[in-house]
Amino acid sequence: MPHRIALASLLLVAACEGRFVTPAPNSNQRVSGAMATKQTPIHRLTNDEYTNTVQDLLFTNARPGDNFPRSSVGESGYKNDSTALSVSQDWVARALTAADDLATAVIASKGTAGGAYAQIAPCASGAAGQACASDALAAFATRAYRRPIAAGSAEHAQLMAAFSAGATFDEGLHDAIVAALMSPRFLFVASEPSALDPALIDDYTLASRLAYFLWQTMPDEALLAAAASGALSTPNGLGAEVKRMLQDVKAVRFAKTLAREWAGLGNLESSSIAGVDDALRLAMLQETDLFLQDLLQSERSFIEVVRGDYSFVNKRLADLYGVTFPATDPASFQRVSLAGQKRMGIGTQASVLTVTAGAPDVTHPVRRGFWVVQRVMCMSPPPPPMDVPPLDPQSGAQSIRDRLNQHVASPACNGCHLVMDNVGLALENCGHGITDGNHNGGNFGFPLVLGGGKALGTKPGNFFVANNGDMSDLLFTISGMLGMGLANFQGSTKTLSV
Repeated sequence: MPHRIALASLLLVAACEGRFVTPAPNSNQRVSGAMATKQTPIHRLTNDEYTNTVQDLLFTNARPGDNFPRSSVGESGYKNDSTALSVSQDWVARALTAADDLATAVIASKGTAGGAYAQIAPCASGAAGQACASDALAAFATRAYRRPIAAGSAEHAQLMAAFSAGATFDEGLHDAIVAALMSPRFLFVASEPSALDPALIDDYTLASRLAYFLWQTMPDEALLAAAASGALSTPNGLGAEVKRMLQDVKAVRFAKTLAREWAGLGNLESSSIAGVDDALRLAMLQETDLFLQDLLQSERSFIEVVRGDYSFVNKRLADLYGVTFPATDPASFQRVSLAGQKRMGIGTQASVLTVTAGAPDVTHPVRRGFWVVQRVMCMSPPPPPMDVPPLDPQSGAQSIRDRLNQHVASPACNGCHLVMDNVGLALENCGHGITDGNHNGGNFGFPLVLGGGKALGTKPGNFFVANNGDMSDLLFTISGMLGMGLANFQGSTKTLSV
C-alpha cells in the first residue's frame, strides 16, 4: 500500500485504546460493517464543517458558520469532539437565521445559468409542480442527509409537507430547504447500524466519517457511489477512496487541522506572541501546514513527522534556521533540505518550539517533553501528585539538566519525567523557536548543558537523549504509537477505531 494512504488507513483501524486490523493484502473481500468500524456518539457539525457543507450543498461562497458561537476544544483536544459541541438556544437561533438566508439566496439565483436554483430544482424550468418538487427534494435530501432518501420515505414526506405549506413553488422550495438545513440528519454526523451487524456502522456512515475527517465537509458523489456499491467495505475499495480523497484540494483542511489541533498550534493563527512579529508568527504556522500537506499527499512514510530532514521555509525562516534560501522571492515558501542540521521533524520547527517555549526569553524542556509524549507517543502523563514540592532553587544545580535531575531522583516524579525531561532537553538544541542554536537566555536561570552520555536513573531500560537524532531514533522505535496518537483527531468519543 502506498505510503500516502498509510496514515489514513491506520487512523481508520487504530486508536490509543483500540486494536489493529490487518486485512489481507490486495484483498477485495467484503468486511462486515465497513472495516469493522464501531458506532460512536453523534456529533454536531463544527462551525467550519457547517460552512464547508452548505457551500458544497448549496453552491454558495457564504460563510454562515463564522456567525455561530465559537467552537471550543473538547476533552480529546479537538473541536469535532461531541463533548464540546452542545446545542444552545443561541446556536439554534443562529442556525435558523443561516438556513433562512441560505434558502433565500437559492431562490434569488433563479434564472442564473448553473446557479443554485437550477442545480437543486432543474425540473422547475418546465412544469414546476408537486412531481417536480418530489424529485428535486429526494435528490436534495440524499445529498443533505448524506445517504439515499427515497420518495415516500419519512424524511422525504417531512420536506414535502414543508413544501406544500408554501403559497408558490418557490416559497415551498425555500421552506423545504430550511427544513432540511434544520434537520438533525443534516446538522449531526450520526452512526447508522450495518444491516449485517447492528453493533457496526453501515457504509454511508463510514462515507460521512471519511468526508468530515479528511475534508471537513459532506461526501461527494464518488464517495456516496462507493458506499452504495459496497466498495467501502473492502480493503481495496476503502484504500482507493482514501487515496483519491487525500489528493483532493479539500484535504488541505485536514493538514491544517492537524497543525492547529493535533500539534496544538492554533494560537499562532489568531493570537499575538511576545517577541514574535505577525509575519514571522504566520510563517511558522505555514511551514507546518505545508510540511503536513506534503507528507499527506506524497509517497513518504508518516514517521517523517519526527524524522523528516526537510521543510518548507520563506527567507525569514531560512535565515532563522541558518540554511540557504533557494529563491529570489523572499515571501515564497520553498522546500529545503535540513540534512546535517540539528532540526528534524515537526517537533523542531519554529512553530512547535515557540508554543512550547514558556516565555519570550526562556525555554521549557518539561513542556516540550510533555508535547512529544502526549502528541506523538499517545501517552497522557497524570497530573503531578498534590504533595510534591517545586524544584528546589537552592539545590546547587549548575544547569537546567542538573536541576531537572531532581525529577528523576524523586520516586514520585521519575516515572513521567524520565521520558519527558530527556526529550525536552534534546529539543533545546534548537533554541527558543524565535532564535537559533543553543538558547541560553532564561532556562530557569541556568545555561543549557547537553551531552553526558549516561542513563538517567537506575531502572532497566532508562535512556539518555542527548540530541535530536537520539530522540528521533527513540521515537522511531515506538513509531506505532504515532498513528495511534493521531487517531485521536476524531476525538475520544468519535474515533474511527475498531
